[in-house]
Amino acid sequence: MWTGSKGRFRHWREYILEAEAARNECEVKTWGLDATLRQIFKELETPSVECNQAIRRLKRGDYMQYKLNGKGSTPAATNQQSQDNNSRVEEKTNCLTEVQSQDKSRLSLMKKELKSYISMCYTEANQITEVLNERHISWALWKEKQKFF
Repeated sequence: MWTGSKGRFRHWREYILEAEAARNECEVKTWGLDATLRQIFKELETPSVECNQAIRRLKRGDYMQYKLNGKGSTPAATNQQSQDNNSRVEEKTNCLTEVQSQDKSRLSLMKKELKSYISMCYTEANQITEVLNERHISWALWKEKQKFF
């Protein structure tokens, strides 16, 4: 019986040693991965700052800022944020396009009205000039008649 217990004991001891070795190997890999992630995070800080400075230089009305998240985010969450930002930008672009279109149509209408007003003023000025010329001629003729009579 004692030999059977020693065999089981040896079996469990080997199993425990293998499990500890696997755990140690996982810890070493985890430390290496953690160090790599810290290095990548540090490398991303500089582009993040540069990006924020570029956005400030653009002086956009809706100020946005990129901020590194040490906890990380899923690609789906990042993609959703990107889509949200893209839809906001597209909405504002559409709004600006609509305002520009309205401004162009208003400007076109104002130009037409201005041309019409200038044409009307020019016609009136010509009519007034004709009337004044006729009156001046009539006045001059009347004066001439007065001299003879």
